Amino acid sequence: IEMDDIEDTLLCPITQELMVDPVMNVEDGHTYERTAIEEWFSVKGTSPITGAKLALFQLIPNYALKSTIQAHCARTGHKLP
Repeated sequence: IEMDDIEDTLLCPITQELMVDPVMNVEDGHTYERTAIEEWFSVKGTSPITGAKLALFQLIPNYALKSTIQAHCARTGHKLP
């Protein structure tokens, strides 16, 4: 696995920025930055990844990814906002 591939998984697929508050959409199973997916859903109502209409908009915190992001930042010296 390339380091760039690992770092890409830490980025929000909507904003392409490092996530601070990663949440998973239970219907499509993908993780996004909370504010980005909330705004996306309010405007489009679809999954940013699949394009499918979402009947249920429920977000759950992705604590594992948040810990990974925090460890990455500690290791690289990157500061989160």
